[in-house]
Amino acid sequence: MSLLPIVAPFGSFDPTNIANLEIWCRSDKGITLSGSDVTGWADQSGNGNNFADSGSGARPSYTTAASSSKFNSNAYLTFNGTSEYLDTGVMAVSQPFHVFMVLRQLSWTINDKILAMAATGTLTVEQSSSSPEIEHFAGSNLVHAVSPAINSDTLLQSFFNTTSSFQAIDNDASVSGSNPGSNDLTHVMIANRPSGSLFANIDVAEIAIYSAQITGSNLTSLKTYFNNRYSIW
Repeated sequence: MSLLPIVAPFGSFDPTNIANLEIWCRSDKGITLSGSDVTGWADQSGNGNNFADSGSGARPSYTTAASSSKFNSNAYLTFNGTSEYLDTGVMAVSQPFHVFMVLRQLSWTINDKILAMAATGTLTVEQSSSSPEIEHFAGSNLVHAVSPAINSDTLLQSFFNTTSSFQAIDNDASVSGSNPGSNDLTHVMIANRPSGSLFANIDVAEIAIYSAQITGSNLTSLKTYFNNRYSIW
């Protein structure tokens, strides 16, 4: 087992510069490996919301920056779509919360979970019925929103705040929809849901979640940070 070193932030700005950060994981920071498989991904927010594996068959694979041809030659984790996921411990974040995720959909299957953030799939960001659309759900309604292309590096935003919830990709304006519900975030699972087998086949380079809506100059700075690092648009 090896622990990759934590490196200096990219430039002078990173997600910790904005208040209300609950979790932040980046693929070149806090990665614990068993061979080329990820057994842990340490939260860099200071809140200790670390991701862990649930056994050898559930571990995503890891591609180093030196070997990467994706995400502007940055490292990333690959979830195989059949058995692999990572999960945090217990969290308690009430709406509103704002999710930012740098990912690539490798394939698309209806109902596969990109993120699950509450028990039994009652708070999710998932692949939808209109390929390759992504929707979000918080206990009441499936809100169909954004459509990133397969095999495309994407910055995905999902903001949950009942009737003012929205999603957006890359540098686009937000896409809103009906109220997806009001469930709170109680943990974060990447690429599956608790007690389920709806594994998403995705690459993930970074994730940040805030317990507030990020707007104005903070949103501009955050999107600029992601684009400078990953050259998404």
